[in-house]
Formats: sequence, C-alpha cells, structure tokens
Amino acid sequence: ILSILSVLLTYIMTCRYYGRLVGAIAASLFAVAAAPVFYSRFMWNQNLLLFFVPLLISVLLYGVIERRKGWFAPAIVLVGLLAQLHGSGFLLAAPLVVAFALAPGTVRIRDIVLGVLAFLVLYSTYLLWLVHSHYRDITVFLTSIRHPAIIDNEALVFFMQFLSPYGFDPN
Repeated sequence: ILSILSVLLTYIMTCRYYGRLVGAIAASLFAVAAAPVFYSRFMWNQNLLLFFVPLLISVLLYGVIERRKGWFAPAIVLVGLLAQLHGSGFLLAAPLVVAFALAPGTVRIRDIVLGVLAFLVLYSTYLLWLVHSHYRDITVFLTSIRHPAIIDNEALVFFMQFLSPYGFDPN
C-alpha cells in the first residue's frame, strides 16, 4: 500500500512543481521500474524508503521553492526516520543541509528546537541501548570503516538493475 501511495505522492509532487506531463512520466517510471515493484512485494525496513524518500523531497521542496515556514522540523524527523530504516538514510542529510542553505529565512529557531527534540525522542531507545551496551555499535562501526575503499562499477550495475524489466539479472 505504501508503494502505491509513493507513486501517487511522486505524481502529486512532480505535478505541483514541474507540470502534469513530468508528473505522469515520473510516476509511470516509478510504478513500472523492476526494483520498486520487487521490493513492494514483501515487508522489510528498507522497503519503507520507497514512501518516505519522496515524502522528504516534497517537504524540502515545500520549504525551498514555496518559501513556506514550518518545513524544517518535519524534515529533521524524516531524515532521522529514514536513517533508522536503513543506514543510507543518513545520506539524505545532505539535501537537508542544501535546502537549509537555499532557504535560511524560512527556518525559525522554534523549528530547529522542535526538530531536534523530535529527533531525540525518535532515537531515545537507541541512545539508551548504546549506553547499556557500552557503545558497542560505535566501536563496530569504527572498525568497519578502516577497510580500504573499493572503486568498481557497482553503481552502474545497480542502476541497470533498477531499470531492467527482468528483475535482478546483471546481464
């Protein structure tokens, strides 16, 4: 259901800011792409990203393009939620910073405080677990980032798999 709603949200968002033709193309591509269809068939934390990423982008566009106030606190909460769903959600902090740089006049101190408080409430159980486990997750993370970086064509392969109508066959 959330995948269907994400296609609808993509259509509404792109229609609002770019027109009906672009909205129809974006929603159609999103609806028939192999990877979102495959991941919408079962329940997994990462599958919820299909809905919450377009929601975050629409909140960012609401603040940056329309110059409305009150967008920053929900954006902070959505980035926190996306980071809890999958570690790649932390990468969506970069568009949040860019949106803040593009529309600093729309952000009030109250939005920052509410966003940080909601973020802390969202992460309160994890913070308690970190204290209880003597910060074991952080030490595991720090040891895993010491491995050398590998540069290969994985990004291109993932993009081809995303567009492929045949599922996840790399050939």
